[in-house]
Amino acid sequence: MTGRLVSNTGPVIALALIDRIDILQKLFQQVSIPDAVHKELLEGGSSGHGLPSYNKATWIQVLPLSIALDPLLSFT
Repeated sequence: MTGRLVSNTGPVIALALIDRIDILQKLFQQVSIPDAVHKELLEGGSSGHGLPSYNKATWIQVLPLSIALDPLLSFT
């Protein structure tokens, strides 16, 4: 297929849980996630559900955050 997808955590987790993350690769030419989403997926809570499937998806590009967050938006 054609097109580019930048995804948040939800769709990646949902497809990884059912071991069908490959659907994204079939639908889109390029699949990217922000670095924060990548970190959230790796944390995976105490269960780590879907993590093995996500780790096998080496075709997902992790995008660094190129614009600094406004300090007022930061939760620290």
